[in-house]
Amino acid sequence: MGLPAHDPAAREIAEAFPSGRETPSAGENVWMAPSAALGPSAVPKISESAPPTSSLPFPPYIHEVVLFALTAFDPPGIQRSLEENTRANGQLYERLAMMDSPSPLHIFRSFGFSLSEGWREDGFVLAFSPQDTAGARQAVVKVAEDFEQGAIFAYGPSTLGPDFVTRTTVPACIKDIAEEKTEMVRISPPPSENTILEREWAGPAMAGR
Repeated sequence: MGLPAHDPAAREIAEAFPSGRETPSAGENVWMAPSAALGPSAVPKISESAPPTSSLPFPPYIHEVVLFALTAFDPPGIQRSLEENTRANGQLYERLAMMDSPSPLHIFRSFGFSLSEGWREDGFVLAFSPQDTAGARQAVVKVAEDFEQGAIFAYGPSTLGPDFVTRTTVPACIKDIAEEKTEMVRISPPPSENTILEREWAGPAMAGR
């Protein structure tokens, strides 16, 4: 991410990525939103035009690994075309596929978006063994710095229980931002007729191994 929002609830951000190792490019996706976006009816609210959606349990795999999300889209202060961002994501995937010590267990296609603000950034979520958390975080931050990204997201267990995941904003190129923790819940997919959600994922075809 160039620079994740400091107020995710206000910006109505959600993330989506595949839920299992067996079918990363097809099948069930995991859609998430900040729990602070819960409305009075205790369900996440993604946009004014979208009806509230019920929170859902996370698949077990999410709690068996540690996850890191990053992208090569639009570094801070730079606005590229979709074609340029797609090529940058291809270069990023080549770098991620060569990672070792530790090596990711899986590389998922992913994207973050805001329906109300009309933007979407495609990228990757990397799954690592929990025992590799420290080394994985350091390695992913280094890759993000090399691709001039302001920060990455780390996802891990929440003290609120299995219906939540804690997302931590981890600085990369922008060092003067503090780490920020956000409790995330799983939600139903937003209405699919939105053009932001309908377009093809911007990255290499082989990604999502």
